[in-house]
Amino acid sequence: PSPAEAADAPNNLARWQIQRKRVAILRNRAIVHVLYDTGLRVSELTGLTRDEIDRALKETPLPEDVAIEVTGKGGRRRTVWITRDSLERIRDYLQARQDPSNILFIGSKKGTPITRQMVWKIVKEGAQAAGVGDFTGPHAFRHWLARQLFNDEEDPVPIEDVQALLGHASPTTTRIIYAPHTSKSRLHRALKRARKRPEETLSSPDTDSESDRP
Repeated sequence: PSPAEAADAPNNLARWQIQRKRVAILRNRAIVHVLYDTGLRVSELTGLTRDEIDRALKETPLPEDVAIEVTGKGGRRRTVWITRDSLERIRDYLQARQDPSNILFIGSKKGTPITRQMVWKIVKEGAQAAGVGDFTGPHAFRHWLARQLFNDEEDPVPIEDVQALLGHASPTTTRIIYAPHTSKSRLHRALKRARKRPEETLSSPDTDSESDRP
C-alpha cells in the first residue's frame, strides 16, 4: 500500500470496529424488545427469520402489531405478536446490518443465527447494567408475561389462552408453573364475585319444600 493508505489503515479498522459494535448494540436492543413483547423461548427467538418481519417493515406507517408464526417445542406452531416499538428496533438493526441473510438475529459468525449462550449473555449484561442483577435470564421475560396476563387486574386471561400464547402442550403445564403465583388481589376479586351471586342462583324456589326432602 502507499504511505497514505498505510497511514489511514488504523482509522479504517477503527471505523469497521465501531460499525460492528453499533450493529451488535442495535441487535441486542431488538432482542430484548422482542422477548419482552412475546415471551419467546430462546430457541424460538434464535430460529426467527426475516420473512414475515420484512413484509411488515415495508408498510408505512409501521403496523401497531404484527403476527408471526413460531415453531416451539415438539414442532408446535403458534402465533405471537410483535409491537411497533420492537419493529422499529428491528428495522434499525437490519438497516445497519446491511446483510441479505434471511436469519433475523445473526451471531458473531457471519451467516449463522445468534447462539442461545449469546442471548443469555445479552440479557444478563443488560440486566446488570440496569441495576436488576437478580434477573435470571431470557426466560424471566416469559414468566413475567404469563403472570401479567394471568393476573391482569381488569381482565385476567383464561389459563387456556395463556397456554396458547406460551406454546405449552397442555394447560396443566401452565397451571403448575403459574397458578402458584396467582396474585392475592385476583383471588380476592374472584371471591367477591362469587359472593355477589344472586340468591336465586344458589337455591331454587322449591329447595325448602317438604316434598323435596329425603
